[in-house]
Amino acid sequence: MGNDPDRRASETREGELAVDCLACPKAGVNLPEGWEKAPVEMRFLYTIFLAIDACFRLKRKKISSWLADPSLQDGWAYFVRSFTYEDFVKTLGEQKEMSTCTGLAALDHANTKYSQGYAATGCGMITCGRHEIVCKNGVADLQVGEKYGNMDYVVASAWKHFALLNFFLLSYDIMCQWSKNLKERLLKLPPALRFHLAQFFVKFVIPKLHILGHLRFCQEIFSLLLILGAAQSDMEGIERIWSSSGQMGASTREMGPGSRQDTLDDFWHYWNWNKVVGMGDTLRTRLLKATKELARQSEALRDFTQAQQDDAPAWKQAVDDFELGTSTVNPHEVPESGSTLRTIELELTREEQEREQVSTLVRDAAEDTMTEYLILGLEIEGQQHQLAADLSANKSPTSKELTDFVTRRTRISRQIKKLRVLQRKYSPGALQRLSTTAEPIDQAEAERTPLFLPSALSPAESLPPLSVPGLALAEARLRDGQCNESLGNIRHGLIVKKRLQTYKTLNSRRQHQNTRSRGLVDG
Repeated sequence: MGNDPDRRASETREGELAVDCLACPKAGVNLPEGWEKAPVEMRFLYTIFLAIDACFRLKRKKISSWLADPSLQDGWAYFVRSFTYEDFVKTLGEQKEMSTCTGLAALDHANTKYSQGYAATGCGMITCGRHEIVCKNGVADLQVGEKYGNMDYVVASAWKHFALLNFFLLSYDIMCQWSKNLKERLLKLPPALRFHLAQFFVKFVIPKLHILGHLRFCQEIFSLLLILGAAQSDMEGIERIWSSSGQMGASTREMGPGSRQDTLDDFWHYWNWNKVVGMGDTLRTRLLKATKELARQSEALRDFTQAQQDDAPAWKQAVDDFELGTSTVNPHEVPESGSTLRTIELELTREEQEREQVSTLVRDAAEDTMTEYLILGLEIEGQQHQLAADLSANKSPTSKELTDFVTRRTRISRQIKKLRVLQRKYSPGALQRLSTTAEPIDQAEAERTPLFLPSALSPAESLPPLSVPGLALAEARLRDGQCNESLGNIRHGLIVKKRLQTYKTLNSRRQHQNTRSRGLVDG
């Protein structure tokens, strides 16, 4: 093998022909003695950053076979060893994992049907996240979408070359989903690739661009901006590799398995070699830029700290405790807007229960409580607003839509009748106001019927004997819950809309898809 006099070419080890990253930490090569015992705040110096992703442009049609077209370097460079991998793939069924985040393309295509006629629908890859170097044995074909099992195998194959390291940072655009049950899935890999994740210090993150389309919870847990030692790494470098190698898809999809694998391996040899040769200039440029930026950011931090002298020490302590693991309270977490409507409803219900327990009055078991009366009023009010908005937006309704409007009006009218019955007990002032109102009420337009909840009454009408004690205050508390809930929904809606825009940009092709996507986002 080359200049090695002791081994033949057939004895080449897995990944041995790959061009390796010179700057990433390697035990016994560029790490000082005692690096394993580094304190938490210094571990980033000895952490390897790895990026995971898949590309669906590197397809291969069902052409030829391994027997007719074998690879000359199967498993010796960037691809995993084919036959071992194929045996594992046969054990994979359909991916059952469900996304608890907003729509993610990788999960959408996990069991995609667009695989007919293809032996491979793309490639999964793991790379050096900081220097954009393809890892040894860090590439494998995908058969039917981006399944967790395929990506687990790719990660484990590359991981064995980093087994002497302790500190890892893994980046994946669907990390919030893939990291779930990862420990259990790794134990299902072939024996030669199995490893216990608990033996290493691993942090999971989502690349900076992709995380903008995730839910707020994901952004608080997996953001690179909140990871100690992540600096300004964006972990999007693997996309730049796909940008170049993806252009080969038109050619490699027509090749046999061995020719395609050797062609892609050769391209990644070329890619890695260029990165290594230019690494001196790259690192120098980054150092000069970071030095300049450090001075600017340090000055900004000093100014901010001086302006917030009362709170800054406590904030810094909270961040330090969270980063060092001495506190589980995430200081970066956006606080809730406040108690929700249902939370306030529960509080009021419990208060009524306590009053009921000390009261000597005997009430009917089917009798509605004061809280139920107020909740009914708020629900009717919401239905009225929604119906009025729908009527205003639909100037030329069809017969079916008119039928729906009439049905909704009928339901609202029935609920209003029930509300009037409850008002006799809890808010007689509302009925008094109703009888003296000067405006004629069109019974056919239920969405315009005034409800006269306590907030719509005068102060005198909200006091006994025209209202039960505490009714107006209870409604005010429920209104606060409504506002808090609405504010949270607005925030969530903005995040979802941003995710839809990102999804549209990344996945919508041609006029038809773009038009439908734009309509969904604007709607």
